Amino acid sequence: MLIYKLYYLNITNIKMRPSIIIYKKVLFKIKKIVCYAKAFTLLELLVTVTIFLILWSISYFSLVWFIKNSRDVVRLEDLKTIDKSISLFQIQKWFLPKPDDYVEINYSWSILWNQWIFWDNNFTQVGLINKKPVDIISNNEFSYSLSNNWREYELWALTEWNDINQFVLVPNTFASWKKLWKSLVYWNYNWRIIKSSSWSYTYLFSIPTIISRDISDSDINSIINNKQLAYKWYWNLPASYSWTIFKVDWWFDFNPNMFVLFSGLTEDLLYNESIRIKILENFQKSYSWTIIANESWIKEILNLDINPDSPSKKLKESSYDIFTNDLWVKLPIIVKSWDNWLSYDMSNLLLDADTRYITQDSNLDFWFATKKWVSKFTNWNWITFTEEDGLADIDTRSIIEDKDFSIWFATNKWVSKIDKLDSWSTYDDKSWLIDNDVVAMKEDNNWNIWFATKKWVSMFDWWSWLNFSQDKTWLVDKIVTSITNDSSNSIWFWTINWVSVFDWTTWTSYSESDWLIDKNILSIYSDIDDNIWLWTINWLSKFDWINWISYSESDWLSSKRVQEIFQDSNWTMWFWTDNWVDKFDWNIWINYDINDWLIDNDVQSIYQDNESNMWIWTKKGVTIFYK
Repeated sequence: MLIYKLYYLNITNIKMRPSIIIYKKVLFKIKKIVCYAKAFTLLELLVTVTIFLILWSISYFSLVWFIKNSRDVVRLEDLKTIDKSISLFQIQKWFLPKPDDYVEINYSWSILWNQWIFWDNNFTQVGLINKKPVDIISNNEFSYSLSNNWREYELWALTEWNDINQFVLVPNTFASWKKLWKSLVYWNYNWRIIKSSSWSYTYLFSIPTIISRDISDSDINSIINNKQLAYKWYWNLPASYSWTIFKVDWWFDFNPNMFVLFSGLTEDLLYNESIRIKILENFQKSYSWTIIANESWIKEILNLDINPDSPSKKLKESSYDIFTNDLWVKLPIIVKSWDNWLSYDMSNLLLDADTRYITQDSNLDFWFATKKWVSKFTNWNWITFTEEDGLADIDTRSIIEDKDFSIWFATNKWVSKIDKLDSWSTYDDKSWLIDNDVVAMKEDNNWNIWFATKKWVSMFDWWSWLNFSQDKTWLVDKIVTSITNDSSNSIWFWTINWVSVFDWTTWTSYSESDWLIDKNILSIYSDIDDNIWLWTINWLSKFDWINWISYSESDWLSSKRVQEIFQDSNWTMWFWTDNWVDKFDWNIWINYDINDWLIDNDVQSIYQDNESNMWIWTKKGVTIFYK
């Protein structure tokens, strides 16, 4: 408007001045620009809008991705929190908490696992979580399954990381919004094999997961046949997610060629290596050509070369791994293996390295006398006994089982006994023993129990206690270090001064004049042929009731200082010295040390189990010679 007025001003009577001339030129240029100005083209507008939309899309999906990842982070942290809480609970209670309102998945009458969710009772029971964890979208509690041994578990949540098209907020009521999700699992289950026990029977099953999609049917055969097992990633979801927005489109088509890997007596499984090898063979038959045959933890066993008649070192070690890791059987750690020899480190067991005595009772349980406690190895579990349990003293020297299946323990204070009802009794010098410091025990052929002490000998004949001292016997010394009996049930006593024998009528003593090499007797042993073996700090002697025969290093004995003697079922004599172990088959001598297969040269004890395997116990572990 201003331009218009200026243009029509009457300036004709005004003398033209230079400023007016400049003004006119400027005005002319302005009019020219206004008259010939152009707008944005359609192409320019489309490019601008496209760039804007691209930037908006990137921002939007980045926001969606961020929100999804944030939710996954929350789920992951919740699982970690639950995992840590139940792990701490296990440390305190020695078992894991059971799921709330759980359903028992079983085979016949044997329970395999318990399944449902980590709910209010679990939250209260563990007492280490501030707020009960639930899914951030569906408010669904996380799935939780616990195996029958209360040690193995699986925790399940779901992750959104594979589903970028899922919107940020999804109403639970809209079934059309159900998308494909992936599982997020925390576990200590082995994903290969599960064990269940019923009375004296044990069952082993090829089960790669302990989560079922449908727990309305609790029979494991039906679950497998109907493809209801829920496996990690895309295959099925736990039953607790049935009414949520989550779903998957694939069944877990696990169809094992054989489902039951073992069904039989527990003792057959525990003490027969050939059966354990057979289980590996059944494992290969079960998982071969299944949908998970290429999983690394399955393929590891499928690739084993199994020869039951001549099992290899690798095969034995794999069998060991399954029983210790998958089945939670707490065995020593294999540190050396070769042919028929296996050596174990004992650092992971409730067992002291200073083991003085080993025996096996009528239930096939192993008992170990150590300097710190007594250990019992039963059903592949270790149990310790100390003074708090009823043991007279932790420093135990000897263990025997009597005719009533009670276990006796000789200690440096007095004697303890635990009967088959787990009731403890103690015997001391006030009423029974001649002395509290018991060095050794022996049950003779008439079931009398003899006790060697540092002040003569006591005997329990199941009616009364009898004490044998110098004024009643011909014992050559009061400090008795060991006792044995021969086939005629004569009782042999070795003391720090010679040997005494009681044939229930007379007493006989043997000294250096009777061809005994040395008076400092360490121990005595009666073999199957009724030969009497004595070893001193200098020599090894054998008495065949006619002659005394002595053995030394010149006879291939590794050392003249023999610690102990044992005869196996093949009549072979085993000697452990301060150097290593010697074996004498009555023809040749064979020496074993750490350069061969022995885990350590400092041997503490030797024992033969019911399968004729030789257990050689050292201060660094045990070496087993498998027959």
